[in-house]
Amino acid sequence: MKLGSSKDFVLGIAVSYRAVHGVLVKTTDGAGEVIRHFNRPRSANEPMTGPPAGGQEFQYVEEADPDVNFVSGAEVDGSSLFLASEFDASDLQGAGGDMMAPSTIEIELTDILDECAEAGYPDPDVVFCVGSTDLDYHEVLVRTKGRGGDRPAKKSKKAKGKRQDQSKLLQHLAASTDAAFDPDQTVFVPMTPNEERIPRYMAICARPSEIIVPTLRRLAARKRNVSATVIETEVSLLIGLVRRMVADRDAGRTPPTRLVVRVGADDTVILLLEGGNLTHLESLRSITSFDSPDTVCSRILLLQDEQGFSDPDEILVLGEENEEGLTRRLAEFFEDTTVECMRPQLPHSHDDLDEEYSREATLAAAAVVRHMADPAGKVYFEPVTLLPKKLFRRGLRLDGIKWQAVPMLLVLFATVLFFMQRYISQTNEKRALEIKLGEFPTELVEGNKEDLQARIDSIQTATAEYVEALEVLDSILVGSDRWSRAMERTSREASSVPGIWIERWEEVGSTLVLEGTATDRDQVVRYAARMDGEVRTLSFDEIREWPVFKFSLAVRLPRELPEAAQFLRRQATASGE
Repeated sequence: MKLGSSKDFVLGIAVSYRAVHGVLVKTTDGAGEVIRHFNRPRSANEPMTGPPAGGQEFQYVEEADPDVNFVSGAEVDGSSLFLASEFDASDLQGAGGDMMAPSTIEIELTDILDECAEAGYPDPDVVFCVGSTDLDYHEVLVRTKGRGGDRPAKKSKKAKGKRQDQSKLLQHLAASTDAAFDPDQTVFVPMTPNEERIPRYMAICARPSEIIVPTLRRLAARKRNVSATVIETEVSLLIGLVRRMVADRDAGRTPPTRLVVRVGADDTVILLLEGGNLTHLESLRSITSFDSPDTVCSRILLLQDEQGFSDPDEILVLGEENEEGLTRRLAEFFEDTTVECMRPQLPHSHDDLDEEYSREATLAAAAVVRHMADPAGKVYFEPVTLLPKKLFRRGLRLDGIKWQAVPMLLVLFATVLFFMQRYISQTNEKRALEIKLGEFPTELVEGNKEDLQARIDSIQTATAEYVEALEVLDSILVGSDRWSRAMERTSREASSVPGIWIERWEEVGSTLVLEGTATDRDQVVRYAARMDGEVRTLSFDEIREWPVFKFSLAVRLPRELPEAAQFLRRQATASGE
């Protein structure tokens, strides 16, 4: 399995409880164009007893007191990480006994990669994003021992602005919480210091329900090559998008306070930032995209009262449904605050009928933005990934080179040598002919101008007669291939719109009547727009509890000259000139 590639196509993958969502993006000069959307329902879960699929629980043993302070659930106050009314403690309990182990997405991911290969995009770079439902968040306060008791020691200039070592942060996390975590799937995002100027970090740990790594392990066991590059988290992606969005306007001024509001179908994530640094995180599972914008705004005001922060300078919104309405209501609630939408930062399709991103597809697209704009995590995004380093081997893999490639390379090398020799020989022949022509006297060449002009006039006369004959032939051939061209266009556009089938077509005068079936009404409208046709009838039915739409579409058949005749006419015109 490869760790990366230099392809021009990037596939973003995000997983929810019900489906696997993907976005295939073509990178062009730093920009991205969405090529395809993927949505694959997940297979049923499998029962499991005992610890997670890793066979063991990962937990650090505290060797020495690192003198840290962790905000635990028993110390909930105005500076705590989560609201007591929104946090579900049952999600963090590592209780034993029977539980549901999520099935891997091996089948769904393989199906998406196979569809990309069939569409002409084989082996794209793959980036993953894990949502909040599969992650645990722990705020860790790292206090350095000083001479003055609990007073933190002064930082040296050399260490200022640098991240703490990963191993030390893992020790602090182990000393701060009794929850089990996997060190290979734990990342840390720096936060702003607290009121006592103590450094803070947000520890993001993958839950046992995280299934991307088990899926990659199974694919590696099958020797299925996947160009996996990074497994991102939702919080780090949102922070990176904000930094990339405000990089230019924050230069040379005091970093403003920002509130990032991401409203999804499962929960609402709110990030409080100072400039581009995380200050506070809230996960409101009782607020979703199905609630009204007024409910979301009221909950933000309540959060503002509980945490005791003033109105932010900017509010950045990323929603699943009714994003414009939420942006408008936030602007009305916070009159002195600039409210913007973050969706323009994500790649879009050049198609006029561009689809809206769902929450999962939004995370997949955001992971693609990180891969395009800052793959190493040194400019906008944090250098974090949940991808275990031991899972993949770096360097050249000889087993990834097929034996058929060796003779093909030899043939290519021989072909290059042959054409190089041909080019050199033809260049020498051309030079010899030029020398031979230079030996003829100038009088001999200039004395035949009249004969040459007569030949030119004769050729032009014959060409004019040929063009006139072609015009008569064109009048007979107009519209002769409209049926085959209409069938070609019908098949091509039907393959571009997923979930639609053409069952019958009939030519009625100058109109082509198409009858077919679709799984969604929007697909019928999209196909009609591509065909420049008119939907005559549309009926709804259910087959095995699945919606089916039968439609009838009328498309005008143009009367045009066949392409072969057009080509001959252009050739004749060019010869006459």
